[in-house]
Amino acid sequence: MDSISNSTVNLEKLSIPAFPNEVTAGSTILIAGTTDPSEYALGLTALCQYGQHDDSGLVVTTVDSAERTLEHYNTVCSATDRPEIGLVDTISEQQYLSAIYSDPPTVFTPSANDLERIVVALSELLDCSIFTRGSRHLIVRSLTPLLTRAPLARVCQVLQRISGLQTENGIGVYGLEYTKHDEETITELTKYVDGILWVTERSDQTLEFDFESTRRQVTPRKIEE
Repeated sequence: MDSISNSTVNLEKLSIPAFPNEVTAGSTILIAGTTDPSEYALGLTALCQYGQHDDSGLVVTTVDSAERTLEHYNTVCSATDRPEIGLVDTISEQQYLSAIYSDPPTVFTPSANDLERIVVALSELLDCSIFTRGSRHLIVRSLTPLLTRAPLARVCQVLQRISGLQTENGIGVYGLEYTKHDEETITELTKYVDGILWVTERSDQTLEFDFESTRRQVTPRKIEE
């Protein structure tokens, strides 16, 4: 199985606004939507917007394969001076041999269940030369598959461990399909980010962003009937 995503989103037609001014270099944000943010490739879009040519991005894909993720990155970030990326692929079940020296470098893990292996895979990618220059960014395309397979406390431990992988001016982006999680989960996740970017899709395929700082109490969004 190469992908568990059933996305019907046309990224080429989707209108994605600029990220709010509150999202700055060094920030870590949780992107939360009623649709999984990975379907809009918002983490990859953020990497494109904030990253520079000499930067790099560690990308953990828990919904789409590495191949599909690269296709999304090419769609939302066609600039020649974009950051290079390294991938941790938790989806491609038939892949067993990592390709550290490929383009892009990729480490395959057995599944999104193995959180420890994801941490190790990220460390393995750091041996690649692309991560030795510029700012380093961290993108976990969706936390939802991790949270449905592992206890919340375990996922939070992993977030704490990998937070140091982004450099001082790098951004951290975690995606979340928030309608699949309870208030306790969202409240706990806010301890590991600087803010939540709530995402709404309009009928005209335009996205709207609403940023909420986690420095004050966050009000979980209700699902519209």
